[in-house]
Amino acid sequence: MARGHARTKISHAAKKPEVVIPQGHARARITYPDESLSPAFHIPLSDNDFKLIGELCAIQGQIELIMQMTVMALLKKSLRSVRKLMDSPNMTSNTNVWLNAVETHVPGEIFKELARTVADEIAVLREGRNDFVHAFYAVAGETEGSFGMHRDIDGASPPMDDNPAVAVHRLKTKPMGRLKETRDKAAVLSRFVLLIMRIAVPRLRKSRPLRAALRLGTRAAYGNCSGS
Repeated sequence: MARGHARTKISHAAKKPEVVIPQGHARARITYPDESLSPAFHIPLSDNDFKLIGELCAIQGQIELIMQMTVMALLKKSLRSVRKLMDSPNMTSNTNVWLNAVETHVPGEIFKELARTVADEIAVLREGRNDFVHAFYAVAGETEGSFGMHRDIDGASPPMDDNPAVAVHRLKTKPMGRLKETRDKAAVLSRFVLLIMRIAVPRLRKSRPLRAALRLGTRAAYGNCSGS
């Protein structure tokens, strides 16, 4: 810890992490190694778990961008202005901006009801997403809701544990089996948001590159609409 009013300075030019604490009011300096180090605790996830978490984050990014593009076209604002309008860290708040724009500028009650349903599902998705994206990962304990973590030691083999991995968010555990369900729900909703943009802003179809980029996703979204 730095003394007095010293503050931390970060750099990346060392073989091992170290802290240099100067005297007086100078800043403390933390240097980081060039090679990767193990984190404080072992992360008991499979390669597929990591893949699904990455896809979940990427799909949410798609949903947010499509919503921003839709609002941009409906309100006739620049994408920069729309991003300021939809800059809340709360995804539900941003979804409400999108929904209000759609309901205000697009006719057709059936279409508006579809948008409301999608907005409701995105609010539910947000909670499921947070349970994994904002979690730390541990192994399930012997009693319900309990969990354990192993210290991660550089060069040591990963700890062997027969108990399954769990996501822990707000000190509540969730089985990793729910991760794929959450990722797949996000993918479906991304296609519905895309479908709504195509219907709400038909002039976007005049752009050949955009039409080509959206063709596959829109077809799949129509397929989902016809399902049960």
